[in-house]
Amino acid sequence: MDWLKTNYPTKFTAIIIGILAIGIDACTPGEKPSLDQSTSLDVVTEIDPTIAVDALQQLLSETPELLLLDVRTPEEVAEGKITENAIHINIHDTDFTQQVSNLDRHATYYVYCKAGGRSAKAQKEMQNLGFKQVINVEGGLTSWLNAGYPLVSKTP
Repeated sequence: MDWLKTNYPTKFTAIIIGILAIGIDACTPGEKPSLDQSTSLDVVTEIDPTIAVDALQQLLSETPELLLLDVRTPEEVAEGKITENAIHINIHDTDFTQQVSNLDRHATYYVYCKAGGRSAKAQKEMQNLGFKQVINVEGGLTSWLNAGYPLVSKTP
C-alpha cells in the first residue's frame, strides 16, 4: 500500500475517497415504503416480505377478513390471538407442511408467532411450496402487544 501511495498519490487518494463514498452511501439507511392506501401488496418485491404491526393493524381496520396464519403452539394460542379468524397451524406439528399445503396458494397470508422466528421459518416453507404472498409480521405477537394492540379469544 505504501508503494501505491508513494508512486501514485493522486490515484491513491481518489481510490480511497471513492471507496469511502460508496461505503458511506451503502451504510445510509434507505426509507422503507410505507403501507398506505396507495401501496398495493401485489407489488411487494422483497424475497421475504415483512410488515410492521402498525401497518398490519391499519390493514386489519380497513380489511378485517385478512388471512392471518398463527404458527404458535396451542398453549400459546390459548393466551389469545390477533384476530378471531386467524388460522392456527402449529409449526411444530409433524404434518405442518401437509396442513399448509391445503391452503390456497394464491391468497395473501400474514404469518405470525410470538417473536418472528417461527413465522419466518413458516414463511420460507410456504414459499418453497409455491405460495407467492406470504408476509411475516415483524416481531410477532410480542411487537403487537408492545404496540398496545389487544388480543382476542383469550381462554379464561
